[in-house]
Amino acid sequence: MNHVDRVAQAISDVAVAALCDPPGGPLVPSALHELVRTFGADAAGYYVHEWRGWTTALAIAPDDVWPRVPNARMPTAQAAALHPGIRHSVAHPGAAGPFALTDLVSERAWLSSELGSLMRPDWGRNYQLAIPVPILPGARESRVWVLGRLDCDFTPHDRAVATALAPLLGAISRHELWRELRLVSRARLLPALTDRESLVLHLLDDGLSPAGIAARLLVSPRTVHKHLERAYRKLDAHDRTSALTAARERSLLLTSGA
Repeated sequence: MNHVDRVAQAISDVAVAALCDPPGGPLVPSALHELVRTFGADAAGYYVHEWRGWTTALAIAPDDVWPRVPNARMPTAQAAALHPGIRHSVAHPGAAGPFALTDLVSERAWLSSELGSLMRPDWGRNYQLAIPVPILPGARESRVWVLGRLDCDFTPHDRAVATALAPLLGAISRHELWRELRLVSRARLLPALTDRESLVLHLLDDGLSPAGIAARLLVSPRTVHKHLERAYRKLDAHDRTSALTAARERSLLLTSGA
């Protein structure tokens, strides 16, 4: 496959993977899995660097890589001090074009650094390629897609493909950002659930029927239905599935049963 065909195929594959997610679902995980395949990478991640806040891994692929991520969330100032890629992203917001870790520091300097030494047992020589994407004018954060390989650096062809993919990844990032903002805004506008309503939803999520919940809580089925009606109304939901989805998005489900 020549370079032009590879670029076209990569754009098509990432777009199709993302758009095949369920309606309203996150696009990022599917895009990450396709990036791993496209680049022959060992892992891919999607990060946000809040310039005066936190650096957070929002998604990682494949899933079993999570335990190998040294710090999935830490203060951005601390993360920038440890990682040259984060330092570059924060110091040059909106910088054009993908960059490899070895563009910023020598391989030797990275491997002998505190973080490089910490990651080496699990990540070998640990090559990384970052694809920063613009979000919104005046934003106080950076969003970056990162590809990782254990023992093989990224080639000029890889960078060219990453450059071609950047606009698509930027569109996915903006979509996800607006989705996050809508969820936060919606959560602030919706009335809070009572403890009893949260408990009833939690038991419903555990698989109990309204009758089973009534038996567990020693109340009448009518009382359970009243709690559910009020909870559904507050969550702007019309059935069990949409109510539980909305409750999860707002972190309203309890972590332990009755």
